[in-house]
Amino acid sequence: MLSYFAAVAVQAVVAPPAPPAPPPVVVVPGSSSLYGPHLVDFIAGEVRCGERAVAPLTTISPFTEVASIGANPPRAVEMRFTIDQDGRPTGIVQQAVTGAPYAFVPVGDLAPALSLWRFAAGRAGTQCSLVFTPRTQPFDRADATDLYRVAALRTAVDSGSVWPTLLARVRKLNCDGARPPQILLRAFPDKKSLPREPGVRAYSVVGFDIDAEGVPTRLAIRTSSGNGALDAAALDAARRTRFAGANPRTGCTLPSVLGATEPVAAPVSPGTETFRMDDATCPDTVKWTRPPRLTYPRPFSRRAIEGWAIIGFDLAPWGATGNVKVLASEPAEQFGATARHIVAAAQAEGSPGGARGCVTKVVFRMPDANDDERESDDS
Repeated sequence: MLSYFAAVAVQAVVAPPAPPAPPPVVVVPGSSSLYGPHLVDFIAGEVRCGERAVAPLTTISPFTEVASIGANPPRAVEMRFTIDQDGRPTGIVQQAVTGAPYAFVPVGDLAPALSLWRFAAGRAGTQCSLVFTPRTQPFDRADATDLYRVAALRTAVDSGSVWPTLLARVRKLNCDGARPPQILLRAFPDKKSLPREPGVRAYSVVGFDIDAEGVPTRLAIRTSSGNGALDAAALDAARRTRFAGANPRTGCTLPSVLGATEPVAAPVSPGTETFRMDDATCPDTVKWTRPPRLTYPRPFSRRAIEGWAIIGFDLAPWGATGNVKVLASEPAEQFGATARHIVAAAQAEGSPGGARGCVTKVVFRMPDANDDERESDDS
């Protein structure tokens, strides 16, 4: 029996039967321009478990993404999962709704966000599904508060030039387009005393003017996630911040971001012995010459969500792993996919005839302290 623990951040092999066909994809038109930068939000549809509609008790919206979009809209994404006795989504699998040309948009936060939803306890559900439908807004039509929010959270995934374009637009909005004066003293909230919500990054963007002495005036919350304690602390921090004098400004902003609370624990995992074949020839302890290199699924680490995966594999006589497969994982398939890559890249000591039927558990566990928020003057 093998067990590995990831010190930083798939559904069972037998998948549930396919749910009814998803509803038609409806995308709100974003822009008349042929191609341009957009904000993209994914809106959740109705949850159904078999033929039964199920209402969640709490929901978490996926992070807003940014992308360049032209004539083709992004794809909707179907989520399949089960609901356990505690009302928690498990075995989450996501699949894009296909059938037409589409614009690429990152969808990595859909499963983490869904895993934080909660349903009524004591009413387990199988063959559950919902569809996330994309809603787009071009940057030049988006409300300033949306741009400030996305820039403050810094959770959007972008591999091109869209993110710098967003920050440039926010800079043009900040201080009514004038260059902000030099910061002499930047005060921050005392975040250790602030309440947090599991898996959720809170934000607060304070708007203010700057007088001729460099003192912030007319302070008010421009946009926030609704954490009242963070709002009050952000206002206090902005009030104590000082700028170089003789450069009065209007319409300036400062963001404050609060990371997720303590890690969201993974569902209880079974022992590996239940997955071991009767005729397995794998030793109880595998001696690695190239140990598994532990990595964490980034979308889940951003929300401090923990998980696990049970992986089966064989060993070649020269020590290479082969026939690597996911036997089970929770709360979502990505933990299994990541664990499979971890084991596939490892190398064990060689042995005559190799071994087959090896089973290991990979546990993805966040550090004891998870506070990766960043303050930025860009917003």
